[in-house]
Amino acid sequence: MRPVQPDDPQGARGRPRYALLPRLPAPVSAALSAFGLVFVAELGDKSMLLVLTLAARYRWWVVLIAISVSAAVLMALAVALGSVAGELLPPEVVGVAAGLLFIGFGVVSLRGAGDTEDEEEIATEARGRSRLVVIGLLTGAFVLAEFGDKTQVATLSLAGVESASPPRLWLGATLGLVAADAVALAAGGVIARHVPAQLLARVAGVLFIAFGLITIGLALR
Repeated sequence: MRPVQPDDPQGARGRPRYALLPRLPAPVSAALSAFGLVFVAELGDKSMLLVLTLAARYRWWVVLIAISVSAAVLMALAVALGSVAGELLPPEVVGVAAGLLFIGFGVVSLRGAGDTEDEEEIATEARGRSRLVVIGLLTGAFVLAEFGDKTQVATLSLAGVESASPPRLWLGATLGLVAADAVALAAGGVIARHVPAQLLARVAGVLFIAFGLITIGLALR
């Protein structure tokens, strides 16, 4: 994989960093990589299932605000930690570790998803409250649903191997998470009725494994 000319082309110790999409400008590579990775990670995930549950209970803009705020906070934390790791560790180590994490997420997704019990409990808890309180409760629910989950850890891993500035990774990851959940919000019951959560999880699992293998290959090249 050839070096690119990113905003921060070298780490603190002078090591080159690389873009996962080297044919594109570094800012575009970072944003698209983060967007695609997080969007795929969210397919069939518990927060997407939470959105499906809440879509029939609350106004769309209330749920969308909660999604956006929680995504911005979680992705900022992930990008910050991942960028620090990318500066302190050899790029090969970070790349292989990130690839293994992606493969692990894929295996977990393939082994099973679609448990909505916790999501139903959250929806019941928020029901009957004022809109401001509901937004706060739902934001907290989304933060808890995604904290330490594969979408956040995947973003952290990507921040360690991508070459562009953290703000662009944050923007792509945040938009990817919001977009995936917005699709669930817009489709609402249609997705729930016609597309099994298990199928979404399997698609995400296969794509994650492929992404992990590509990441490891690029790191060892």
